[in-house]
Amino acid sequence: MQNTLDLPEIDKEETELLMMINFLFTTQEEGELLSDACCGRTGQEVNKFVYRYRKHKIKQTRYVSYEEFRDTYEQDEKKALERLFQEYINEAKYRQLECKDALTIYNKHLQDPEIRFGIFVLYV
Repeated sequence: MQNTLDLPEIDKEETELLMMINFLFTTQEEGELLSDACCGRTGQEVNKFVYRYRKHKIKQTRYVSYEEFRDTYEQDEKKALERLFQEYINEAKYRQLECKDALTIYNKHLQDPEIRFGIFVLYV
């Protein structure tokens, strides 16, 4: 007898939202903020809140200079990119980035700091 568990399918957008929540809301205070703002809200409202919060974190954690980004990028490319984009970048996403030049990445990102990484890799 085979045990099966019927779970609802989770689509790509829901998975992305969950990954974004796990990445952005790491402290207890941030978790409480998410809970207070989103409890009883629709999925669309939660999505809007999370992406507004991402924009806030981009401004809050912005690199002061290209040199700061370059130094961080030389130590750990993926972590530097995650800080720049304020989103989790898995290996599959990271491999899509063909340009590895820190100056090009930094300057292109300055043109649209709120761009999602998946879109960014299409233009660099």
